[in-house]
Amino acid sequence: MIQHQMLRGVRALLVVGLLGLATTGARVIANTYTYNYDQVYTGATPPGTAPWLSATFTDVGSGKVDLTLTALGMPSGEFVSAWWFNLDDNALLSGLKYTLVSRSGLFTLPTVQMPASTKSGPLRFDVSFAFSTSAGSPTGPGGSDSKRFDGSDTLTVQLSNAGNNLQAVDFLSASTSKGGLVADTSAFIQGIGPNGLSSHVSDNPPTGVPDRTAGIQLTLLGILLVFESRRRFQHP
Repeated sequence: MIQHQMLRGVRALLVVGLLGLATTGARVIANTYTYNYDQVYTGATPPGTAPWLSATFTDVGSGKVDLTLTALGMPSGEFVSAWWFNLDDNALLSGLKYTLVSRSGLFTLPTVQMPASTKSGPLRFDVSFAFSTSAGSPTGPGGSDSKRFDGSDTLTVQLSNAGNNLQAVDFLSASTSKGGLVADTSAFIQGIGPNGLSSHVSDNPPTGVPDRTAGIQLTLLGILLVFESRRRFQHP
């Protein structure tokens, strides 16, 4: 009877260990992460406190990902004309499309190009969001005519592909490098200062990618408990 109970206890502890392993695997990929653009790799340094921009990817299920692009208080005259990202090779094969979720500010919606038809300085990426470079003027309620993405503008779009298997981590797939420059993503800021300078800004690495600590701790705890139980069973 006692032996049977001990065996049941060992099985239960093994389940704990396996759950720990499962937790570890599940936490390797974050469902939300954010790029904070606080580094300049070519061009002028934008004024103000970095980061100047942010981009957040969030899994929303059914193979769809929400992307939020935010200008973090850019001075008057500055604007973002392009935003670049990399994408996992398998996701690239299925194409990419987006639908508008929300926006704050009057600006022309970007054009998504894949593969990106332009480079960010010397670096080439898989996907580009091309914004208007014309200042324009607001026309009509809630509309605009070639208005730039600037100030504290925010855009949230929902991304999907033909395979309905897109994940936020797909945009964390690989870094682009050339001539010693390395970047996971990039944005092009124009209109900097009185001379209208420009800058390619980036962020490495993104925030929001969790570590494996919790899952590993649970796994080790389960294994230790199993060995302790076996030791007590063998040496009462």
